Amino acid sequence: FCSFHMANNFTEYIGEVDVISDAENIKKLLKMPYSNSHISMMVHRVGKTLLLDEFDVHRHLLRESQARLQWEWLRNFFYDTVLASLQEKEKVALRKNKRRDILQNKNMFSKFLYYSLEQEPSAVQKLDIAPEGSEASHEGNGTDGNSAPRDENRTVMLPEGQDAHLRNLLWTFEDIRMLIGSNMPIFGGGTRPAVSLKLRDMQKPINILTGLDYWLDNLMCNVPEVVMCYHLNGIVQKYELLKTEEIPHLKDSHFSPRVVKDIAQNILSFLKVNAAKSGHTYWLFKGKNDDVVKLYDLTVLCSELVDDKQQNPFTLPVAVLLFRVAANMKESPDCKHKQGTIYRLLKNSLQLLDSSKHPHIVSSVHSLLSDLFVPSDLDPGSVRAESPENSEHSDEGPWQDSEEEEASKNLENPSVSVGALCVAERIRSEGRSDAEKAVLPYRTNWEERCRLALLHVLQGMALILSDERDRPEGGTFAQDKPASEKLEAEPENVNIAEPYVPIPLRYFPLGAEAPPLQDEVAKEEAPPPELLNSRIEVAKSLTNLRDPSWQDHCLQFLLQKAARTYCTMAEIACCANRYGRALRWIRYGLHCHEQLRFLVAKVGKECFLESLVYLLGLAGDVYLMLVHGDSGFSREVHREDFELPSKHDQQLLAFLEKISGSPINLKFPQDLERTLILSARCYASALKILSSERLNEFQQLTRRLGNISNELGVFYMNQAARIFNEQEVMKAEWHETLVASEHSSEQMEQLWAKSQECLEKGVDAFDTLNDVANLALVNSNLGRLMRLRAHAASASQKGIVRGEFTAQERTLYNRAISYYNKASRVLGDRKLYPDIWDSVNWELSSALFTLGTLLQDYAPLSTHAQEEIEKEVVKLMLKSLDLCSSETSLSRQPLYQYRAATIYHRLASLHHNAYRNQMSEESRRKQQKALAEHYYERAQFLFENMENVTEFMRVLLEHAGLLELQIAGLQGFNSKVSRLQSLLRLFLTSHR
Repeated sequence: FCSFHMANNFTEYIGEVDVISDAENIKKLLKMPYSNSHISMMVHRVGKTLLLDEFDVHRHLLRESQARLQWEWLRNFFYDTVLASLQEKEKVALRKNKRRDILQNKNMFSKFLYYSLEQEPSAVQKLDIAPEGSEASHEGNGTDGNSAPRDENRTVMLPEGQDAHLRNLLWTFEDIRMLIGSNMPIFGGGTRPAVSLKLRDMQKPINILTGLDYWLDNLMCNVPEVVMCYHLNGIVQKYELLKTEEIPHLKDSHFSPRVVKDIAQNILSFLKVNAAKSGHTYWLFKGKNDDVVKLYDLTVLCSELVDDKQQNPFTLPVAVLLFRVAANMKESPDCKHKQGTIYRLLKNSLQLLDSSKHPHIVSSVHSLLSDLFVPSDLDPGSVRAESPENSEHSDEGPWQDSEEEEASKNLENPSVSVGALCVAERIRSEGRSDAEKAVLPYRTNWEERCRLALLHVLQGMALILSDERDRPEGGTFAQDKPASEKLEAEPENVNIAEPYVPIPLRYFPLGAEAPPLQDEVAKEEAPPPELLNSRIEVAKSLTNLRDPSWQDHCLQFLLQKAARTYCTMAEIACCANRYGRALRWIRYGLHCHEQLRFLVAKVGKECFLESLVYLLGLAGDVYLMLVHGDSGFSREVHREDFELPSKHDQQLLAFLEKISGSPINLKFPQDLERTLILSARCYASALKILSSERLNEFQQLTRRLGNISNELGVFYMNQAARIFNEQEVMKAEWHETLVASEHSSEQMEQLWAKSQECLEKGVDAFDTLNDVANLALVNSNLGRLMRLRAHAASASQKGIVRGEFTAQERTLYNRAISYYNKASRVLGDRKLYPDIWDSVNWELSSALFTLGTLLQDYAPLSTHAQEEIEKEVVKLMLKSLDLCSSETSLSRQPLYQYRAATIYHRLASLHHNAYRNQMSEESRRKQQKALAEHYYERAQFLFENMENVTEFMRVLLEHAGLLELQIAGLQGFNSKVSRLQSLLRLFLTSHR
């Protein structure tokens, strides 16, 4: 059956052309109104294309030796229904005409061609090449009924094969596009590049059938001329050269090209209307001298007459062809606009196939269906744009099968009279075929699409893993079946797709180069099973299915598709704030990758899983979202979602355990710390296996790792601060101080160290990205950490009374100031990040102020001189004061004013104290007095503006004390009166 051979070699034309057939079959149909001979053809509907093949009734049905089991049901139907209505002579006429004179004419024509080639050696090469030319023009009067229809053709070269025609052509006859195979020899040379050669007996005139045959041959092959060689008993008498457009006007062979066009359109319309079910096989039959041609639906007939639909010899090749066409459409650039047609073709293929007899083909169909619902190039993040509510209401709903509707319209076997074929537009094709009506189910409802994709993945896995006995010790699945089964499935050993030879899906092979397999995650409670040794490359598609280990490759593709599907489902769950469900699906996706790695590693390959990076990154996001707990669902709800797998999930887990035999152990994070750790490890693992070429993903994951490291560092910092506060409370109770304090201090030190480690990881991550804002924030957190540690170090001293400022405190405060300065340098100008700049500026000012205050209040006089400490305090306070005068937001102005007033007060007190204690150098005492008065006045002014009465009075009294101290040192009466007047003026001014 040559149409299958052509269709399998030119799958890209299925759906684009109306008919695929041998040229002889087309000629028989067009000559039907002019001939009384019988017609017997098989018509296969594949999408919008009809495949036509001659069906030899005598060979397949009437000869007992050929009536094999798979034809028995059709043979019985033929005897009971068709043959019973024919006359006895017509029954005999169903055989091919093999009279002696016909065989002699064929032999004579063969010799004629042989000698023609011998005389023209160069013509041998021209037999394999159809003439290249533009649209054939057949000029004529437009109103003339005999004007030739529009016709154009194009040669399509086919790889050499035993059933290949000399040429395959795309022939457009009016508005009918056909892919035809022709064996007509074409000669040419010199001024005549293409002519056909015909042998005619001079005693027999050219009748209509012969002229029509010659005309159609030339028209199909775009040959402009025909050379007629007339002979008498084998002796050449003369040659005659005719143009193709002259053939319809020959004597005794007159016919109208326009009528032939009407015949073609009517036949095509008849077949399109009545052979409308994609995947079905029809029998077009007309008896000899019968004026009615009938069409029988053999697919329906077979299902009614026998229980096993596989007894229809055309079921398997049609199903395989449907699959190949769908696979070809899936790979086309505009496949998104053909999803409904692809889905329909694949569903029809599944309906025709018996999974128990052809598990390999069925599993391939399921693989393609899963890829149709969740494409391999789908970005799971894109489903976030589709809200669940909009998806449900905007969806067209599931595809409605139109076959029942078509069947109800065609309860009887359709027929048409031969005479009606000659009437223009007598038969019209109404409506569209089921392939054209097909719509992909749930086009916008991604949750439902994922469910259907997963269902097909599981069905495909079930077929591959169903029989462990077929799997040899080497690890690959068996695929060869007994030869008897192959023979039974192949009608007449036709060269079509074999039932147990896998059909290539045209996917790219698994990558040979990949990062080495590593243990990326620590053994403790991290995402344990899913993150270990899962560094293999995602195969975007399967390798050639003709490979001996085809089943393994198909299983790898299904595992990959399951992982991609779970990844998309997890994204959908995240959009709905169902983080427990999202985490469950992420875990299953990671398990699929682990099993995929197991299969690939068995054959000595290492692959990098493309989706693994996305899954790990998404897992980190989900863990982080669980920490924040602002989803509207309680943690118990998330745990329940995580621990209650669906039926499909359980089935998948069973398959995964069957593949590797390793147990599946899933755990929900128990506490906040573990959840944060899992999030950080997911991001880190994703980064380690990410290709350096994927810059955008690298930046996103690095930023996420920096964020979670910062959050984890802050978590440890807060935990340590909480323990410190509890420890301070316990110190008030003397009987619990000793044991509890030592234990808490050790625990606190561990938390400080963990916090610093995490924050430094965050700094490294943001420094890699040159992320200024986040880098400043993490450095600011490191500064805060150092200040908390310094505060804890001061409190760890035994006793209730605070001792001197220690060297450890000084070191920690200096490190804090260093981190704040680094954050400030990173930010630079305030214009870019004003809020962050204000925060860092305030923290730096606070650190300087606190360090100066502690040095002033608890001066380390045992290790440093008084003057040295005073100089350092003044330096720190002035730096802090300088930061208070910087540009800042209005909301922070009161804080800065109070801080500035406090600094002035402390500086005044420091100089006041130095003035009081300075006894030797008079010039230095005067300087200290002047500075003290200046700072007291500044502090009074600021506290008075802020209406802070308490602080104002404290400064006022200290200032008055300074004046009194000066009076005590004066000797003259007038000097004392002057100072007393200044003191009185100070109090009177403050009163106002």
